[in-house]
Amino acid sequence: FDGETAVFTSKELKPSFETLIKSSKMWQNKFTPRFYLSAPRYKKGTAEKIKMPLLICIADKEVYGNPSFQEWVGQQAPKGEIKHYDADHFDVYNGKTFEQVVKDQIDFVRKHVP
Repeated sequence: FDGETAVFTSKELKPSFETLIKSSKMWQNKFTPRFYLSAPRYKKGTAEKIKMPLLICIADKEVYGNPSFQEWVGQQAPKGEIKHYDADHFDVYNGKTFEQVVKDQIDFVRKHVP
């Protein structure tokens, strides 16, 4: 954290990262730098081609992505289902929001997988 090169440098995020690190044995606090050289982008027309059910979970207080755009993409998918959460980017990884997201994901799979 202090003195380290990082993508997220806000001191307010430190507790979120610490919780994430403690709660996940697999998560690693790193990513490949090439991600920023060519970050994934939505290609118009992609969601319209998705024939299977698609669940879009949106943190409405997200500041690293665009919730309005995420909703628009979900609306383009013929079988898109959108869930909104009164949360920010990191809330979906732990706590009550995490529990709700996981419940919604399980319900989605149960609904669509025989």
